[in-house]
Amino acid sequence: MLTKKEVHQQALTFVIEKKDQLKKEWASIQEAANLETKSSAGDKYETARAMAQIEIDRLRQQVVRMEFFENSLRQLSTDPSDRALPGALILTDTSRIYWSVPLGKIKLGDTHYFLLSADAPLAKALQGREKGDKVEFLGTTHTILEVL
Repeated sequence: MLTKKEVHQQALTFVIEKKDQLKKEWASIQEAANLETKSSAGDKYETARAMAQIEIDRLRQQVVRMEFFENSLRQLSTDPSDRALPGALILTDTSRIYWSVPLGKIKLGDTHYFLLSADAPLAKALQGREKGDKVEFLGTTHTILEVL
């Protein structure tokens, strides 16, 4: 099992790599759009440029989102915690939860973790809880085995 600091570092690496991948896609689409030449079928050219711009805008938004997640992760403390609060790694009998940024289920090392923000319903249900507490969520009882 990964330590809290390792989970934090891998989540940060995941976000940075995703951001870099999105930036590369963005640059590639921008380059392709710049190389597009106006053909005799003007509408086809305009449509291709418009579609490229829509994709560039979508990628730009995703890059901004990843930058926000990166900054949020950098601000989280990796110090030990005994209560379920932002920055905590919460191990339950059903899952491993890193209360950090809303990336959902991702694989870190050989284990799946749920990366949740404070706005996630499960995070709200876990807030302030500690080892041994039971939390009812969506009809399932989760027992907190450890909070790191």
